[in-house]
This record gives sequence, structure tokens and C-alpha cells, in this order.
Amino acid sequence: PDIDFYKKLTLRKHLNNVIFIGKVMYEDIPIYYQLANVFTTASKSETQGLTVIEALASSLPVIIINDESFNSVIDSSNGFIFNNAIEYKNILNKLLNNKEILNEMSINARNSASNYSSLTFAKNVYEVYEKAVNKNKNKTLMTKIKENFNE
Repeated sequence: PDIDFYKKLTLRKHLNNVIFIGKVMYEDIPIYYQLANVFTTASKSETQGLTVIEALASSLPVIIINDESFNSVIDSSNGFIFNNAIEYKNILNKLLNNKEILNEMSINARNSASNYSSLTFAKNVYEVYEKAVNKNKNKTLMTKIKENFNE
């Protein structure tokens, strides 16, 4: 909804290298990630953080604003957290001007994305159910029903 504002802002700031591509087909999204060297976001309204996970899976180091919704996903091996524009600029320059750090963080980004794969999710859910079953193994069905009803 704010595209006109941002188009005018880029003109006013003489940012000639900004391209507004509009909506992208779902199957084309990976192509856009592959065009990048890093992924950045200053969003404080992400509810699921899927873009961050997608970026990691695409081997992109992530630069995020300090927001609790991302802090458990990003660490010093796969990205950076910034608090203000100056920190952001310094981090971006550090990454883009040091190919060794960029390459290492790209590998770490991809590896850390496996923590959020569907397989890892399924294993974690399985473990929760397994613990619940083992905990309740020796209880009678009626006791289990009463406990669950009272919770």
C-alpha cells in the first residue's frame, strides 16, 4: 500500500539502483533470493518470520532489526542484529566488503535453516507425543480423561 511513497522517496534520495518488481509468483521466489548477497529486514511486524527462514535456506546471511521474534533464529554465525541505521550500515559494509566472512556466514545460514525444516518440525512433534505417551503409560484411561478434563 505504500509503494508510491517509496517510489517518490527513492527518486528524492537519488537511489537509482532500486527496482520495484511488484508481486512475484510463488514458484519464482527462490530466484529472487538467489540474486542477493544478504537479506535484510527492519520489520517489527513479522508474525512468523518465514522470509528470514527462506533467506537462511537460500544461504543468505541475515541482517535484522533487534526484535524478539527473530532473536532466537539469528546468531553471530548466520547473521547480525542491528538497533539503528548506523549499526545497519556498518554491518552491511562489513559483510559486503569481506568476502571471507560473507562466504562463511552463507554456509552457516544454510546449515541453520535445517533447524526449521519440516523434517525437524515433525521430529520435535514426535518427541513431544512420545514423552506424553510414556508419562501416561501406567495410568488408567479414566484417570487420564479426568486429568485432561480438569486441565
